[in-house]
Amino acid sequence: LELYGTVAAVISLCDSMNYLVNDGELEAVLRKANLYLEKGGLFIFDMKTAYCYESILADSVQYEYNEECALIWENHFDKESSMHTYELTIFMACDEGDDGGPLYERFLETHFQRAYSVDEVKRAIDSSGMELVGIIDADTLSEPSDTSQRLYYIVRETYQDNKYYMES
Repeated sequence: LELYGTVAAVISLCDSMNYLVNDGELEAVLRKANLYLEKGGLFIFDMKTAYCYESILADSVQYEYNEECALIWENHFDKESSMHTYELTIFMACDEGDDGGPLYERFLETHFQRAYSVDEVKRAIDSSGMELVGIIDADTLSEPSDTSQRLYYIVRETYQDNKYYMES
């Protein structure tokens, strides 16, 4: 991420932060957001929880079908490593067959996501120099619980000696 100035807010949704699977990556993204936020700016991001991966998605197979595509989504969670693997098989309509029905092309994707505990995220926020404003359950918009599936984190920029701040 390279910006040519600062911004009032950064928003990251749809599990983007769960894709940071290696040690140190979460802190690095938070540090970069802190660098590009205006004084007191906010970084808002969501993360799926270990509860979601273990108890909701678990080792399930989901599917979706419509005229344009068929999707098979296989889920595997390794509790020991906190890693979740999505095996996606996608059939996209690409042409019309002799009978007028659709022909499909097959695509395979593998996605890896990491389940971070609230404590791990808090440590990364602290290490990055940012300030935690709040954590909200994405479904209830209230305090997180043991059964929260997705959490919103609201984090604030903090003063940095080596950063240029415009006078308001």
